[in-house]
Amino acid sequence: MAKPRPKRGFGNSFQPAIDAPRLEPH
Repeated sequence: MAKPRPKRGFGNSFQPAIDAPRLEPH
């Protein structure tokens, strides 16, 4: 169900712990 490229605020609302590292792999 995870989007291929979720938006910053959009993905954060759903899974911040999972979308955060995907968008910003620091």
